[in-house]
Amino acid sequence: MKEVSELINRPQLHSAIQIRSNCIVQFTPPAVKNPDRPPLPHRKKNFSNKATYSGLVTVGVKKKIKRAIDIIQQITPDNFQYNIYGKVIKSPKLAFLTLTVPVDLNADQEKACYDLLLKPFIQFLTRQQGVRHYVFRVERTQSGRYHFHFIINRFLDKGRLNWGWNRILRDKGFLDSYFKNHGNYFAPSTDIISVKNSNMLAVYVAKYLAKTTDQSEAILMKVWGCSSILRGCAYFWLRDEVRLNAVILCRAPLSAYSFFQEYFNIINVNIRSFLNKFGYMFKSQYYEWCNALYNSRASA
Repeated sequence: MKEVSELINRPQLHSAIQIRSNCIVQFTPPAVKNPDRPPLPHRKKNFSNKATYSGLVTVGVKKKIKRAIDIIQQITPDNFQYNIYGKVIKSPKLAFLTLTVPVDLNADQEKACYDLLLKPFIQFLTRQQGVRHYVFRVERTQSGRYHFHFIINRFLDKGRLNWGWNRILRDKGFLDSYFKNHGNYFAPSTDIISVKNSNMLAVYVAKYLAKTTDQSEAILMKVWGCSSILRGCAYFWLRDEVRLNAVILCRAPLSAYSFFQEYFNIINVNIRSFLNKFGYMFKSQYYEWCNALYNSRASA
Protein backbone atom coordinates (compact mmCIF):
# COMPACT_ATOMS: atom_id res chain seq x y z
CA MET A 1 0.00 0.00 0.00
CA LYS A 2 1.37 3.41 -0.94
CA GLU A 3 1.89 6.10 1.67
CA VAL A 4 0.03 9.40 1.53
CA SER A 5 3.31 11.33 1.23
CA GLU A 6 4.18 9.43 -1.95
CA LEU A 7 0.86 10.47 -3.49
CA ILE A 8 1.40 14.13 -2.59
CA ASN A 9 5.00 14.38 -3.76
CA ARG A 10 4.42 12.69 -7.10
CA PRO A 11 5.71 14.98 -9.89
CA GLN A 12 2.79 16.24 -11.95
CA LEU A 13 1.64 19.14 -14.09
CA HIS A 14 -1.80 19.49 -12.53
CA SER A 15 -4.56 17.38 -11.07
CA ALA A 16 -8.04 16.78 -12.43
CA ILE A 17 -10.71 15.26 -10.21
CA GLN A 18 -13.78 13.50 -11.57
CA ILE A 19 -16.83 13.36 -9.28
CA ARG A 20 -18.90 10.20 -9.16
CA SER A 21 -21.81 9.14 -6.98
CA ASN A 22 -19.80 7.28 -4.35
CA CYS A 23 -16.16 8.02 -5.15
CA ILE A 24 -13.76 10.45 -6.78
CA VAL A 25 -11.23 9.71 -9.50
CA GLN A 26 -8.07 11.82 -9.37
CA PHE A 27 -6.04 11.93 -12.56
CA THR A 28 -2.40 12.94 -12.16
CA PRO A 29 -0.53 13.09 -15.47
CA PRO A 30 3.27 12.92 -15.15
CA ALA A 31 5.36 16.03 -15.55
CA VAL A 32 8.01 14.23 -17.59
CA LYS A 33 7.26 11.49 -20.11
CA ASN A 34 9.02 8.20 -19.62
CA PRO A 35 11.32 7.66 -22.66
CA ASP A 36 11.48 3.92 -21.98
CA ARG A 37 7.71 3.51 -22.21
CA PRO A 38 6.68 1.86 -25.49
CA PRO A 39 4.40 3.93 -27.77
CA LEU A 40 0.68 3.29 -27.82
CA PRO A 41 -0.58 1.00 -30.58
CA HIS A 42 -2.10 2.51 -33.68
CA ARG A 43 -5.75 3.09 -32.83
CA LYS A 44 -7.09 4.08 -36.20
CA LYS A 45 -9.73 1.60 -37.27
CA ASN A 46 -11.59 0.98 -40.46
CA PHE A 47 -15.27 1.62 -39.72
CA SER A 48 -16.47 1.31 -43.30
CA ASN A 49 -17.48 -2.36 -42.96
CA LYS A 50 -18.53 -2.19 -39.32
CA ALA A 51 -22.23 -2.65 -38.54
CA THR A 52 -23.87 0.37 -36.96
CA TYR A 53 -25.89 -1.75 -34.51
CA SER A 54 -25.14 -5.22 -33.18
CA GLY A 55 -27.98 -5.79 -30.70
CA LEU A 56 -25.45 -6.63 -27.97
CA VAL A 57 -24.36 -5.04 -24.73
CA THR A 58 -20.75 -4.43 -25.64
CA VAL A 59 -18.03 -3.05 -23.39
CA GLY A 60 -18.66 0.45 -24.72
CA VAL A 61 -22.42 0.17 -24.12
CA LYS A 62 -21.74 -1.14 -20.62
CA LYS A 63 -19.70 1.97 -19.79
CA LYS A 64 -22.43 4.25 -21.12
CA ILE A 65 -25.11 2.52 -19.01
CA LYS A 66 -23.02 2.77 -15.85
CA ARG A 67 -22.25 6.43 -16.53
CA ALA A 68 -25.95 7.27 -17.08
CA ILE A 69 -26.93 5.48 -13.86
CA ASP A 70 -24.18 7.22 -11.91
CA ILE A 71 -25.19 10.67 -13.19
CA ILE A 72 -28.92 10.18 -12.55
CA GLN A 73 -27.98 9.19 -9.00
CA GLN A 74 -25.93 12.37 -8.56
CA ILE A 75 -28.35 14.91 -10.02
CA THR A 76 -31.56 13.62 -8.38
CA PRO A 77 -32.10 15.63 -5.18
CA ASP A 78 -32.88 14.01 -1.87
CA ASN A 79 -36.55 13.48 -1.11
CA PHE A 80 -37.66 14.55 2.39
CA GLN A 81 -41.18 13.98 3.70
CA TYR A 82 -43.08 14.24 6.99
CA ASN A 83 -44.30 11.08 8.71
CA ILE A 84 -47.47 10.83 10.79
CA TYR A 85 -45.62 12.14 13.86
CA GLY A 86 -44.42 15.29 12.08
CA LYS A 87 -40.84 14.12 11.85
CA VAL A 88 -38.86 14.77 8.69
CA ILE A 89 -37.67 11.52 7.09
CA LYS A 90 -35.61 10.86 4.00
CA SER A 91 -37.53 8.93 1.36
CA PRO A 92 -36.01 6.96 -1.53
CA LYS A 93 -35.31 9.23 -4.48
CA LEU A 94 -34.95 6.56 -7.20
CA ALA A 95 -37.03 3.60 -8.28
CA PHE A 96 -36.28 0.42 -10.22
CA LEU A 97 -39.17 -0.89 -12.31
CA THR A 98 -39.63 -3.90 -14.58
CA LEU A 99 -42.05 -4.22 -17.49
CA THR A 100 -43.03 -7.53 -19.06
CA VAL A 101 -44.35 -8.30 -22.52
CA PRO A 102 -46.78 -11.24 -21.97
CA VAL A 103 -46.53 -12.63 -25.52
CA ASP A 104 -43.78 -13.75 -27.86
CA LEU A 105 -42.71 -11.22 -30.47
CA ASN A 106 -41.97 -12.00 -34.09
CA ALA A 107 -39.07 -10.42 -35.97
CA ASP A 108 -41.08 -7.47 -37.29
CA GLN A 109 -42.59 -6.72 -33.89
CA GLU A 110 -39.18 -6.99 -32.27
CA LYS A 111 -37.67 -4.44 -34.64
CA ALA A 112 -40.55 -2.02 -34.05
CA CYS A 113 -40.83 -2.68 -30.32
CA TYR A 114 -39.33 0.66 -29.31
CA ASP A 115 -41.84 2.66 -31.38
CA LEU A 116 -44.73 0.36 -30.49
CA LEU A 117 -44.23 -0.01 -26.72
CA LEU A 118 -41.25 1.77 -25.20
CA LYS A 119 -41.68 5.21 -26.72
CA PRO A 120 -45.39 5.51 -25.69
CA PHE A 121 -44.50 4.31 -22.20
CA ILE A 122 -41.67 6.84 -21.87
CA GLN A 123 -44.12 9.56 -22.92
CA PHE A 124 -46.53 8.26 -20.27
CA LEU A 125 -43.77 8.57 -17.63
CA THR A 126 -42.53 12.01 -18.62
CA ARG A 127 -45.81 13.70 -19.56
CA GLN A 128 -48.25 12.20 -17.06
CA GLN A 129 -46.20 10.91 -14.12
CA GLY A 130 -43.64 13.68 -13.71
CA VAL A 131 -40.56 11.56 -14.42
CA ARG A 132 -37.66 13.74 -15.51
CA HIS A 133 -34.88 11.24 -16.15
CA TYR A 134 -34.67 7.53 -16.82
CA VAL A 135 -32.37 4.73 -17.97
CA PHE A 136 -33.72 1.52 -19.49
CA ARG A 137 -32.30 -1.79 -20.60
CA VAL A 138 -33.98 -4.52 -22.67
CA GLU A 139 -33.49 -8.13 -21.59
CA ARG A 140 -34.64 -11.35 -23.21
CA THR A 141 -35.36 -14.16 -20.77
CA GLN A 142 -34.70 -17.86 -21.33
CA SER A 143 -38.35 -18.37 -22.29
CA GLY A 144 -37.99 -15.84 -25.11
CA ARG A 145 -40.12 -13.15 -23.48
CA TYR A 146 -38.84 -9.59 -23.13
CA HIS A 147 -38.36 -7.54 -19.98
CA PHE A 148 -37.72 -3.81 -19.86
CA HIS A 149 -35.84 -2.58 -16.80
CA PHE A 150 -36.06 1.11 -15.92
CA ILE A 151 -34.38 3.35 -13.38
CA ILE A 152 -36.40 6.53 -12.85
CA ASN A 153 -35.94 9.54 -10.61
CA ARG A 154 -39.12 9.09 -8.55
CA PHE A 155 -41.32 6.37 -7.08
CA LEU A 156 -44.70 5.76 -8.73
CA ASP A 157 -47.89 4.12 -7.60
CA LYS A 158 -47.84 0.49 -8.74
CA GLY A 159 -51.52 0.47 -9.74
CA ARG A 160 -51.13 3.58 -11.86
CA LEU A 161 -47.97 2.17 -13.43
CA ASN A 162 -49.63 -1.16 -14.24
CA TRP A 163 -52.64 0.63 -15.75
CA GLY A 164 -50.45 2.75 -18.04
CA TRP A 165 -48.35 -0.16 -19.31
CA ASN A 166 -51.37 -2.48 -19.82
CA ARG A 167 -53.17 0.26 -21.74
CA ILE A 168 -50.29 0.41 -24.22
CA LEU A 169 -50.18 -3.41 -24.49
CA ARG A 170 -53.95 -3.53 -25.06
CA ASP A 171 -53.87 -0.87 -27.80
CA LYS A 172 -51.21 -2.87 -29.68
CA GLY A 173 -53.07 -6.19 -29.28
CA PHE A 174 -50.58 -7.85 -26.94
CA LEU A 175 -53.22 -8.59 -24.26
CA ASP A 176 -55.78 -10.35 -26.46
CA SER A 177 -54.71 -13.83 -25.35
CA TYR A 178 -54.73 -12.75 -21.70
CA PHE A 179 -58.28 -11.42 -22.10
CA LYS A 180 -59.44 -14.73 -23.60
CA ASN A 181 -58.07 -16.66 -20.62
CA HIS A 182 -58.93 -14.28 -17.77
CA GLY A 183 -61.72 -12.06 -19.06
CA ASN A 184 -59.94 -8.78 -18.26
CA TYR A 185 -56.94 -6.71 -19.26
CA PHE A 186 -55.39 -6.31 -15.79
CA ALA A 187 -52.32 -8.44 -16.40
CA PRO A 188 -49.62 -8.38 -13.68
CA SER A 189 -47.06 -7.02 -16.13
CA THR A 190 -45.21 -4.47 -13.98
CA ASP A 191 -43.15 -4.33 -10.81
CA ILE A 192 -41.56 -1.37 -9.04
CA ILE A 193 -39.08 -1.24 -6.17
CA SER A 194 -37.83 1.84 -4.36
CA VAL A 195 -34.06 2.16 -4.15
CA LYS A 196 -33.59 2.75 -0.43
CA ASN A 197 -29.79 2.59 -0.39
CA SER A 198 -28.68 4.74 -3.31
CA ASN A 199 -25.03 3.81 -2.77
CA MET A 200 -25.85 0.19 -3.60
CA LEU A 201 -27.51 1.27 -6.85
CA ALA A 202 -24.24 1.89 -8.65
CA VAL A 203 -22.93 -1.44 -7.41
CA TYR A 204 -25.87 -3.82 -7.87
CA VAL A 205 -28.26 -2.31 -10.40
CA ALA A 206 -25.48 -1.03 -12.66
CA LYS A 207 -23.95 -4.49 -12.81
CA TYR A 208 -27.38 -6.04 -13.41
CA LEU A 209 -28.33 -3.67 -16.22
CA ALA A 210 -24.87 -3.53 -17.77
CA LYS A 211 -24.31 -7.26 -18.19
CA THR A 212 -22.43 -7.95 -21.39
CA THR A 213 -24.07 -10.30 -23.89
CA ASP A 214 -22.68 -12.65 -26.51
CA GLN A 215 -23.72 -13.16 -30.11
CA SER A 216 -26.38 -15.75 -29.19
CA GLU A 217 -28.22 -13.13 -27.11
CA ALA A 218 -28.34 -10.45 -29.81
CA ILE A 219 -31.72 -8.77 -30.22
CA LEU A 220 -33.19 -6.75 -33.06
CA MET A 221 -34.60 -3.90 -30.98
CA LYS A 222 -32.91 -1.04 -29.19
CA VAL A 223 -31.00 -2.68 -26.36
CA TRP A 224 -30.80 0.32 -24.01
CA GLY A 225 -31.57 4.01 -23.77
CA CYS A 226 -31.87 6.98 -21.45
CA SER A 227 -33.31 10.48 -21.32
CA SER A 228 -31.83 12.91 -23.82
CA ILE A 229 -29.93 14.95 -21.24
CA LEU A 230 -28.13 11.84 -19.97
CA ARG A 231 -27.29 10.52 -23.42
CA GLY A 232 -24.28 12.75 -24.07
CA CYS A 233 -23.62 13.92 -20.54
CA ALA A 234 -20.14 13.59 -19.02
CA TYR A 235 -19.06 13.40 -15.41
CA PHE A 236 -18.42 16.59 -13.45
CA TRP A 237 -14.75 17.62 -13.33
CA LEU A 238 -12.76 19.74 -10.93
CA ARG A 239 -9.61 21.16 -12.47
CA ASP A 240 -6.97 23.36 -10.90
CA GLU A 241 -3.30 23.94 -11.61
CA VAL A 242 -2.63 23.80 -7.88
CA ARG A 243 -1.85 20.30 -6.61
CA LEU A 244 -5.27 19.10 -5.55
CA ASN A 245 -4.87 15.93 -3.58
CA ALA A 246 -8.13 14.17 -2.82
CA VAL A 247 -6.72 12.15 0.07
CA ILE A 248 -5.61 15.24 1.99
CA LEU A 249 -8.69 17.33 1.25
CA CYS A 250 -11.02 14.57 2.39
CA ARG A 251 -8.73 13.51 5.22
CA ALA A 252 -9.76 10.02 4.27
CA PRO A 253 -7.57 7.10 5.36
CA LEU A 254 -6.17 4.76 2.79
CA SER A 255 -8.60 1.87 2.86
CA ALA A 256 -8.74 -1.48 1.11
CA TYR A 257 -11.45 -0.08 -1.16
CA SER A 258 -9.20 2.67 -2.52
CA PHE A 259 -7.43 1.94 -5.77
CA PHE A 260 -4.14 3.60 -6.66
CA GLN A 261 -2.41 3.47 -10.02
CA GLU A 262 0.40 5.36 -11.70
CA TYR A 263 -1.73 8.07 -13.31
CA PHE A 264 -5.01 7.96 -11.39
CA ASN A 265 -6.45 7.25 -7.95
CA ILE A 266 -9.96 5.98 -7.12
CA ILE A 267 -10.98 6.91 -3.60
CA ASN A 268 -14.29 6.07 -1.93
CA VAL A 269 -15.53 9.15 -0.10
CA ASN A 270 -18.71 10.88 0.94
CA ILE A 271 -19.26 13.39 -1.85
CA ARG A 272 -20.98 15.97 0.35
CA SER A 273 -18.16 15.95 2.90
CA PHE A 274 -15.59 16.09 0.12
CA LEU A 275 -17.17 19.17 -1.51
CA ASN A 276 -17.55 20.93 1.84
CA LYS A 277 -13.80 20.66 2.36
CA PHE A 278 -13.07 21.69 -1.21
CA GLY A 279 -14.48 25.19 -0.81
CA TYR A 280 -17.57 27.17 -1.72
CA MET A 281 -16.58 27.83 -5.34
CA PHE A 282 -16.21 24.18 -6.33
CA LYS A 283 -19.23 23.17 -4.28
CA SER A 284 -21.47 25.77 -5.95
CA GLN A 285 -20.22 24.74 -9.40
CA TYR A 286 -21.09 21.10 -8.70
CA TYR A 287 -24.62 21.84 -7.44
CA GLU A 288 -25.27 24.21 -10.33
CA TRP A 289 -24.29 21.37 -12.66
CA CYS A 290 -26.66 18.99 -10.85
CA ASN A 291 -29.58 21.43 -10.86
CA ALA A 292 -29.12 22.33 -14.52
CA LEU A 293 -29.20 18.69 -15.57
CA TYR A 294 -32.09 17.72 -13.29
CA ASN A 295 -34.31 20.61 -14.38
CA SER A 296 -33.79 19.81 -18.07
CA ARG A 297 -36.83 18.16 -19.55
CA ALA A 298 -36.51 14.55 -20.63
CA SER A 299 -37.45 13.31 -24.06
CA ALA A 300 -37.76 9.87 -25.62
